[in-house]
Amino acid sequence: MGVTQGQSLKGLNNMNGWQARYRINAAIDDVNSNSTQLDGYSAGKARAGFYIVDVVTPDSYESQIESNWTTSTDITAGGTYGIYGQSNVAHSVQNVYGLWGRLGFESLAAAETINSGAGVHGSLNLDDTYAITVTDNVSAINAYVDGTGAVTAVSAASTMNGYSLAWNTVTNFGVETNGLMVQSIAQSDLDYGVQVESSSAMTAGLYLNSHASNLPATMTSGILMKSAASAMTYGVNMTDAGITGAEILCQNGAKIDNIDADTLTFTEANVEIEGAFFVTGTSIESDWAITDEQPLLLDYWAKTQELNRLPAFEVDDRKNVMEYISGVEEAAERNLRYIVELEGMIRELKAKLEK
Repeated sequence: MGVTQGQSLKGLNNMNGWQARYRINAAIDDVNSNSTQLDGYSAGKARAGFYIVDVVTPDSYESQIESNWTTSTDITAGGTYGIYGQSNVAHSVQNVYGLWGRLGFESLAAAETINSGAGVHGSLNLDDTYAITVTDNVSAINAYVDGTGAVTAVSAASTMNGYSLAWNTVTNFGVETNGLMVQSIAQSDLDYGVQVESSSAMTAGLYLNSHASNLPATMTSGILMKSAASAMTYGVNMTDAGITGAEILCQNGAKIDNIDADTLTFTEANVEIEGAFFVTGTSIESDWAITDEQPLLLDYWAKTQELNRLPAFEVDDRKNVMEYISGVEEAAERNLRYIVELEGMIRELKAKLEK
């Protein structure tokens, strides 16, 4: 049973169809608009099944539409809804919503103060005495996406989402602004601020996109962490992750991975460290070893022994004496040059060992 425009809903009772106590069948199109007036409220508004105009009494809690019901026995199948909004789309549409909540401040005549407000608010209140057992999930706000029909995009801006937020203001407000705010109250116990549980194909659990084509899009930090002293144990914890590529893949392809136990691997052609670098452990291994330097060191050391290998002088004529002395001088010069080069090599080797 439907109701007509202007008819009071008081006392009507319709238990057919979707088991609705009060039901309106309103066909809304370009030429037809139906509205029903509730007792004590103003006349209907075009294209509205219900249209309520009310002035809130100061310092009170009021509801323009209220659904308040209590179960009379266990409900083991089906579902119950305080308010059920369903929009069935059978044609192309511009905008359509099953439920729309709007909080507007356009009627302000002067600067005012607000403590708390929301376009849509969900509340989950537990009993202080009795426990409940959760077999699936219980949430203050829940979203569900289902179906297998094809969905196509007409541009890069086309998306399909469980939740969507469009922040569209150029004002830099004097209050902290958040696209999503998760706040655990003091002394409360919350396991995870945000959890992404994947049982499907997923490109990324968290996607940070500072949009390249929508300039000036800037993001100071992809992830920003803040904590009181000694209030955060790990910045990032991957101990339960089964990573096969690398824990970190840098913007130019460098990798940092701990895939193999007891091994931390840096993969890059050149690795530079700025500042003091200290290494501790029972053993330190690298591709370089001191034995790599040994052949060259021994060669230079052998050359410094050239004076010791000069033959004994056995001829008494002056000419041979002068040639012998000249040979000793040349050998001494070569010897000194080799000693200087050897000292330089030793300094370089010492610097490597100190690192």
